[in-house]
Parts: sequence; C-alpha cells; structure tokens
Amino acid sequence: MTKFKDPTAGAAIERAHKWWRGIDDGNIQFVKGLPLIEEYVPAFIPTHIILVTGYTSAGKSKLISQMIDHTAGDENEPTLVFSLEDSQEEKLFSIAAIRSRVHPKKMMLGTMNDEERQRVNAAFDQISTWPLHIYDDVRHLTDMKDIIKKVKPKVVVMDYIQKVQAPGKLYDRMAHAADETYWMAREPGCEFTFVIASQIDGQSAREDKGVFIASKGAGDLVEAAHTVMRVSKGRKKHLEHEVYIDIQKNKLFGNTGEIACQFNDPYYTEIIPRVYSS
Repeated sequence: MTKFKDPTAGAAIERAHKWWRGIDDGNIQFVKGLPLIEEYVPAFIPTHIILVTGYTSAGKSKLISQMIDHTAGDENEPTLVFSLEDSQEEKLFSIAAIRSRVHPKKMMLGTMNDEERQRVNAAFDQISTWPLHIYDDVRHLTDMKDIIKKVKPKVVVMDYIQKVQAPGKLYDRMAHAADETYWMAREPGCEFTFVIASQIDGQSAREDKGVFIASKGAGDLVEAAHTVMRVSKGRKKHLEHEVYIDIQKNKLFGNTGEIACQFNDPYYTEIIPRVYSS
C-alpha cells in the first residue's frame, strides 16, 4: 500500500521547520552553485531538476563539464555522470581540460607537448581523488536507478537525455523519461540534484525558437524542470566564441535573464564571463 504524507497544512509546516533545523545543524547541506550562474542558481537543491538545452556545438557540454568540475572538484561532493553520447575517456578529457587548459582534441589525438602533458597529468591526479563516477555504458533508467542507490550522489548529470533507451518513438521516450527522472531525484534516502542536457532540434535552431518549443521531444521535461537554461553562441563568424546562457525558467529562485559569456580564448575549454573592452 502506498504511504502518503499527512495532507494537513500543520504537517507541512512541521516539515518546513524540520528542514530549517536540518540546515542549521548541518544535516542538510547544499552544494554551492557554479559561480558562472550563481546569480540565478546559487545552490544545487536536492530533488530539483536543472535542464541545460542547446543546439549542437553551442557549448552546453562545456557548461555541464564545468558543473561537474565544480561539484566534484571544488566542492568535493559525490557526483555521478551518465554520459550517453561521449565515451568515459572523452568526458574525462572535457573535465581535465578545465584544470589543464589543454584542449580535449589534443588529449584525444595525443598531440600534446611535454609541458601540456604535464598539466594534463596534474589534472588527472586531482580528478582521481574526487568523488566522481562516470558511466558511458548505461542507457536504461532502471539501471541508472540502481547505480544511484548504490553511489548516493549529491548531483547526477545526464548528457544527454535523447539517448535514453526506452520503448516507443522519441516523444514517447521523452515523456517517460521526464516522469521517471522527476521521481528518481525524489527517491527517499537518495535525494539529489539532477542536471540533464537536452538537444534542440535542427529546425528550431535555424528558426531560433524558444526552448519551450525547441527542446527535442522534451516538452514534458521542461514542465518538470525547476530551472531551464538555453546555451547558444554568436551566429556570425566574428562572434562565434561568444556564448549566451539564457535562464528561461527558474521555478525556485524566480529570476530569469541572460548571462553574456565567451569561450576562454585561446583554449576554448571553458565558458567564462564576458570581458568587455573599454
């Protein structure tokens, strides 16, 4: 039999006070938000879904790699990554690039000079001590649930959701994934923040439609998410290293808007705040 919470307002008030007591005594601790977006997402709140969307090569995977680097590296919090597109090594290279300032392409091709190789190995030494788990061979949500229960992470990253394997066509799969991921993040005893990457379909990208229309098959997920951000970059050739993070939905914290950023020329391994010349 399903056990429901007491539906009275008094019970909800008591749970709110219990939540605050947990914060005060340190039993409930938030993972600090990524500095680049902390004006909009100051903390990774357990049970919340952050949807990062954008068309191919817009920079969303770089932004997500920065989130992983921040939560697992800077904050030393258990972080679980389901990489449904990149191999484990490719995801590792993307994260190591942030610390080493060596482009992942050089790591993949082995074209680093001695000094770059030393920087990459130093980054690997750091990453090896992090509470970071990367899986590139898990495609089914039921398998993800089992791993989450075992690892008990504070943050779970899925990159990207359209690669989830489930019965039916794309829209059926995404509707199923939206419902499942919503409840996965709320599993009693394993609450975590779910960061999910979603592709924008090519036609919507060309027409520059908003994320609520353009997230490929993920309309239900947009509805379930607490925060939705779209990553895009300058369309013109001389603006191609400019990046925009558009916070289009922010259910908990409320404020929405656009963050003007750029790739960190000449490395292009990280998205950083826009630096305006005088």
